Amino acid sequence: MSMKIKNIGSKIFMAGGIALLLALVSFVVWLLHTKFSYQQYLTQLMYTMGGQTAQVEVIGDDGTPCELTYSNRRALYGFLADTYGERKEFSTVKLTGRSISFTSESAVGLAEGTINETESEFVYITLTVGKDKWKYYVHNRAPYEYYAKATSPEGWTEPNIPIEDTE
Repeated sequence: MSMKIKNIGSKIFMAGGIALLLALVSFVVWLLHTKFSYQQYLTQLMYTMGGQTAQVEVIGDDGTPCELTYSNRRALYGFLADTYGERKEFSTVKLTGRSISFTSESAVGLAEGTINETESEFVYITLTVGKDKWKYYVHNRAPYEYYAKATSPEGWTEPNIPIEDTE
């Protein structure tokens, strides 16, 4: 015995139910992908900045290149890895033009990234490791000024090491 849907109301209700189920499944898949992607970001950040062998070179928003000392590297790593607060992959917030670029290298990896100031409390962070790239608007305990202080020649807790121009 096969069951046939005979009236239009039942057909609309079934189509709506199927659409709702597909939307729910898509949302769950997107949430899992986002969580997994952020975990990969944190893992790569730890590999390239977290160990004793890591070296981080930055060009601060004033254009001065420095190598971060251990304590300033740990401060920057803490700001970048802070999972407190809000994180978005997309935003309509405009960038101010101030940015910090960094290259992080350790025995297990190499990463390049930028930290951009926005016109709101968010900072825009990009991190590239190999073929993988992450982009996040982050609002946590570290405003842009904290990132700028940690990567400046004066540093967060101690002066950073200036990089001499070899040209």
